[in-house]
Amino acid sequence: MANQRLFHSALVCATIHGLGIFVYVPHPLYAAFLLCCVGASLANHGLTSSVAKWVDRSCMYVGVPITLWLAPQHVVRIFTLGAGGVYMLGKYSNSSILHSISHGMITSVNILILNAWNINN
Repeated sequence: MANQRLFHSALVCATIHGLGIFVYVPHPLYAAFLLCCVGASLANHGLTSSVAKWVDRSCMYVGVPITLWLAPQHVVRIFTLGAGGVYMLGKYSNSSILHSISHGMITSVNILILNAWNINN
């Protein structure tokens, strides 16, 4: 296993995403995208595969603009950028704790987006 702390963080966040999708029932394409991203995160943090790492990073590069576009408020957009900053700081300082915090931050953003879609639809 690549990093147990990050795998457990990804597992908790994947569970929260799954519950959010079940409760809020978003558009199927968005639900599929979220599930693909959490699957890629689980694979990246659970395996030592360069392919899993590449897929996870690709999901992040695609996911941030989508999240910024879907975010219902500027505060959520700022929080998204903050999550990216914490992630980069964690990578730069080799801190799995900061990396785990970024998992929690982006999970919070995605749940806020799911909630906003549920209220507006």
